[in-house]
Amino acid sequence: MTSFEIPESALEDIRDQVVIVTGASSGIGLATVKRLIKHGAKVYASDVNDLPEPEKSQVPFLRVDVTSWTQQLALFKAAKEKYGIVHHVFANAGISPTASLLEDDVDENGDLLPPRLDTINVNLISVMYSVKLGVNYIKQTPEGGSIVMTGSGSSFTRFSPTDYTTSKHGVYGLLRSMYENLSPK
Repeated sequence: MTSFEIPESALEDIRDQVVIVTGASSGIGLATVKRLIKHGAKVYASDVNDLPEPEKSQVPFLRVDVTSWTQQLALFKAAKEKYGIVHHVFANAGISPTASLLEDDVDENGDLLPPRLDTINVNLISVMYSVKLGVNYIKQTPEGGSIVMTGSGSSFTRFSPTDYTTSKHGVYGLLRSMYENLSPK
């Protein structure tokens, strides 16, 4: 497995900066929350699952289904109400494959069912929501900020789960399309 390490010195400027993290209760999201806390960031965490201790008692948390625009909007409003500003957004929530275009799922009449879009909705559509909200809230921050989107190596390789790979290709495309408009000049 490939690893990526961020040197401690790279996070010195995060102290007192406000960071919204989706998918914060496990994996990369939880590791990020821990690192941000360690470096003095003001974190507002969200997930469909509760944060574990000790993080649960260290940062504000809102249970959010990221596929809901309304719930994500509530998250951003809550973070702004708590801290007065949003500097950074880490759109990290994601799930594993849930559908195959190669299998025939049928209803009780034998009619073909549409593919499940859970993975597309969580891994791509919700990231688009986070980016849209992040752009709006970060524009209100005089010093600017950043938006980080969790992608996957499946964007660059042949990986058979069609819904997962499609969603991560979409995140990569979103990043590339937003870069020219949002990158520092």
